[in-house]
Amino acid sequence: MLPKYVPITRRTISVLVYAGLPLWAIAVSATAANTNSVLAYGDPLLSFDTTVVDAPAVGGSSGPINLGHWSGTEAHFAAASGEFLTLRSMVAGRGSDSQVQTQSSFDWTTKAMGGTVGDPLTVTMTFRIDGTNQAGFTAAFGSGPIGLAGDYSLTGRASSMLRFDVYDLDSPDYEGGAPVARVDFLSAAQVESRLYPGTGNGDAFANTHISHEVQLRTQDPSNPAWAWSGNGFDAQSLPDALPIKQVYDVDTGLFSLSFDTLVGNRINLQGWLETSLYCSSYAPVGNAPSCAGLSDFSHTFDAEISTNVAGITFSNYSPGVFAAAVPEPATWAMLLAGLFGVMVQVRRQRGARAWRSPRPVSPGRFLTLVMVKGAGMASNDAGTKPTRSHI
Repeated sequence: MLPKYVPITRRTISVLVYAGLPLWAIAVSATAANTNSVLAYGDPLLSFDTTVVDAPAVGGSSGPINLGHWSGTEAHFAAASGEFLTLRSMVAGRGSDSQVQTQSSFDWTTKAMGGTVGDPLTVTMTFRIDGTNQAGFTAAFGSGPIGLAGDYSLTGRASSMLRFDVYDLDSPDYEGGAPVARVDFLSAAQVESRLYPGTGNGDAFANTHISHEVQLRTQDPSNPAWAWSGNGFDAQSLPDALPIKQVYDVDTGLFSLSFDTLVGNRINLQGWLETSLYCSSYAPVGNAPSCAGLSDFSHTFDAEISTNVAGITFSNYSPGVFAAAVPEPATWAMLLAGLFGVMVQVRRQRGARAWRSPRPVSPGRFLTLVMVKGAGMASNDAGTKPTRSHI
């Protein structure tokens, strides 16, 4: 059976070129296709980079992760579906020096259908963004010893960014790169801590800074400069070196943006969500303190499309929430065990069939079988149960 979709990779393009398919045909098909992509980088063994045409893209494991009990060093999860207008992204990590990132994105085109082509239409898109950013000392999450060195510095940051652009491809005012509507979102949590014993000349110092921020803005013709009332930045400075953490949860609730278009116009939707962690820890003597971070937006972002005209539907769009189910390690083990059992059973059945394979039939035996079968068919025509032969 052929796969439902084939990711477009460099190897795929090379094969098509050598097979005689012109490059312009490949470029046209790639431009016209709806795509979903997921990307993660950090530990090469955990990284992924996948683009899927006309189907959801999923990478990694969705968790959930509690830094207080998690014993791993790095984890990623990403999912994207333009059909459901869904983006998911999560990254977790711990260590003394790292920078890891997870991304999900879609480039999707839909069309308003069901009315008279060319009739005016107002499209409204409703969203909700929720997640958490956590950063700080690993010890502050209760998952490791404090063990602070007498001379150290540590910076830990967990952040998330989202952009969602809407283009009316058939509008007479369409310009490439100029969306008719846009959503921009940023949130972050950060911890900085430093301890320096000095040289005995009064130059010793100890301080800790914690901060968090969130910014959500939308641009649309009806309200070009709207900003969320929850936007803000908060920072605190403590005159001591402390093994501390910063946890910042964000939930925007439902909000929406609207724009005018025409029935039959193609609407291009481009969404991008990134979660990232940064840790830099240093100690001139001994072990540098470990920092941990989590940026978890694995339950967002989801969009719903509605209009001011009854009976309008949108192509390549399915209302509802996309469930990006990814098997956990235990589930994978059960699946593999089940697959192994099925393979063993199939092998046994093949062996049994081979063991019971009929021996060659001689001409005399063939005539006997024909006579027995004929008698059975005759008895069946007479309304009696045919007799099975085991010759």
